[in-house]
Amino acid sequence: MKKALIVVCLLAVGMALHAQTKTDQIKHIRQVYAQAKQKVAKMGQDGKAAHTVHIRQIEMGAPGDEYTPEVDTDTQFYFDRIGGGSEQGITGKAVCFFMSVNWMADGHTNYREYLFDPVKGHLLFAFMKAETHAGFKVETRYYYDAKGNCIEQKHKVQDKEATPESHSWNDWKSELAQGNKNKGLFDLLLNTELPYPELGSAHYPSSTPKVKLLKDIRAAYAKAKQKIAENDKDGGLKNDIEITIHDQKSEDFPPVTTLLKCYYEHIQKPSPYQRYYFISEKTESMYGETYEEYLLDPKPDTQNVVFIYNQGYAEGEEMEMRYYYDENGHCFESKVSDIVESEPVPARNKAGYIFSIFDEFMQ
Repeated sequence: MKKALIVVCLLAVGMALHAQTKTDQIKHIRQVYAQAKQKVAKMGQDGKAAHTVHIRQIEMGAPGDEYTPEVDTDTQFYFDRIGGGSEQGITGKAVCFFMSVNWMADGHTNYREYLFDPVKGHLLFAFMKAETHAGFKVETRYYYDAKGNCIEQKHKVQDKEATPESHSWNDWKSELAQGNKNKGLFDLLLNTELPYPELGSAHYPSSTPKVKLLKDIRAAYAKAKQKIAENDKDGGLKNDIEITIHDQKSEDFPPVTTLLKCYYEHIQKPSPYQRYYFISEKTESMYGETYEEYLLDPKPDTQNVVFIYNQGYAEGEEMEMRYYYDENGHCFESKVSDIVESEPVPARNKAGYIFSIFDEFMQ
């Protein structure tokens, strides 16, 4: 009897310690959340460079669709540079500590927040608030430990406390997976090291005459520019993704702003998919600015880069380069300024890296 009583007491103490640990964890997460919100509010102030990534996607489907609601997705990442130092301009790792996603379509709204450990980077907390055009509302809160286990969850339906089974919008596993996917996209943007992933595998020359290749690429470029003008005008059928990055890699580097923009279209036959056709990148800092364009092959079922244009200004000098590629990834024509040191293969590899960013976001 005494042994049984001792066992029961030990179990009760263990449960109390576990409950206390859980309480401490949640308290810590809420403190980190409050600190993150303060940092977000002050980001870019007090003379310090901002560390943010803003992704805006507007999607309106394809011409001729019976019903095409506009989908507007606004994603914000906030991060710090951890490690590194001022000696030799060593840059620190970019660690995202907070992000938000605001999604709107056809009267539906969906807002999410993800809180990450500010040092180690794992997910700590996920919040979702959603509402349909009919007025159905759901709120969820998930708290995670360092191993990705959900230690606490709270649900509301129609502003009233509810159980996890009261809705099917998400669960703790789906939010954990989404948070980790977003973190992967962030790391791809800011923590990817050389070499860049490469588009295509073969580099043997095409059998198509050079004159025809140049003619086809220039015609595709003109058509892409026309579609971009239609996309960007007020009231146009918009299908694009825009990424703005504000960063300062270390104290020895000036603040840099990078703007990436991807244009795509919806292909319906033989099966529906999104086809990218043009990507641009603009970078600005006190050292100068660069502007790059990447034209993708307009042929069906291909996403190969066929043309790259780069224009840069540094120390009062202008640099330009143009690279033309065939369907095998072989650069058959190039026009570059005398002072340009870039080569066609690294340029195309960078195009592969940029393409992979947008491809990851669309999945």
